Amino acid sequence: MTIKSVLKLLIGAILVLSIVGCSDNDEDTKKQEVPKRNISLNQVDVSDYQFTMNNQDAVSITLLQDNSNYFTITINKSKIQKGFKFLRNKDNYNTVNKDVDISATFTNDNFNFLPNVNDNSFIELEVIDYDKINKKAIIKVSTTVVNTNNPKDTIGFNGAELTFTNSDSKAYFDLLTKNFNSKKTIDNSITSKNIQNVIKSLKENYDISAVGFNNSKLIQKDICLNENFCEVYADKVQIQAVSKNIEALTSSKVTPLYYQQVCSAIMIGLTDANREIIEQQIPEYFNYASKNGKSKWKALGVEITIAPDSQNLLGCSFYKQ
Repeated sequence: MTIKSVLKLLIGAILVLSIVGCSDNDEDTKKQEVPKRNISLNQVDVSDYQFTMNNQDAVSITLLQDNSNYFTITINKSKIQKGFKFLRNKDNYNTVNKDVDISATFTNDNFNFLPNVNDNSFIELEVIDYDKINKKAIIKVSTTVVNTNNPKDTIGFNGAELTFTNSDSKAYFDLLTKNFNSKKTIDNSITSKNIQNVIKSLKENYDISAVGFNNSKLIQKDICLNENFCEVYADKVQIQAVSKNIEALTSSKVTPLYYQQVCSAIMIGLTDANREIIEQQIPEYFNYASKNGKSKWKALGVEITIAPDSQNLLGCSFYKQ
């Protein structure tokens, strides 16, 4: 399992709980007192990427001791609403809708804990509060999960109340139910706005109409795959917007002048700068790159890179701060 990022200081999500782990030794004929391991977990992270569980949008909440020891709760986003309750145990394991799942990884013990069908395994979750106005959610979780290699080896916790708000570093509350592919989310994204400005600039400055793949008619809803990726074509030049970066892929099927006009149109679209100024700068960047292998400049809040591709054709890319 990969954790994308973990905050050292918890700001937007708060968790204070302790975990008690239990392990039986089958080789000892005497009944032993169950040893206890108190593990303090005081970090929480929320997934910030798109994925599905049971063909529905889902989100993962990770409760960490450190990068190697953590619980991961996965829940379908549609279920995150006040009053939602979920219980899965051995009695309903095969019949209850699996809107919630949980796993635990503790590498110090060389075990991977997963839900299993036995008396000790269960997941119980309740959304105590979900306040859109104040952007605050409280989710209560209790669980016991078992080691698939040794069902007598269990670990879990009871009554952990997780509080999610937005912070300067991460929008924990928003990520709980964010639809990464909703039209509103896409249209409001920086990537979408940048590509729309480029489309407008191509037409207004060079009378170039952006098209779809194979010169197909450009359909607005198909321009952006998601909020971080949009793509159009200017004749044979493919223009890709990835997050804050826009690149015009090189093409041997257009003239150098046409390609540089596309680059100029991108820069004008991103900055709303004077066309004559940009048309003076872009050829200079290309000339410098042809002599020095690469050129990188910053102007008007945009980082411009001119560099050769695998076919040694110079290409332009732009990163807007």
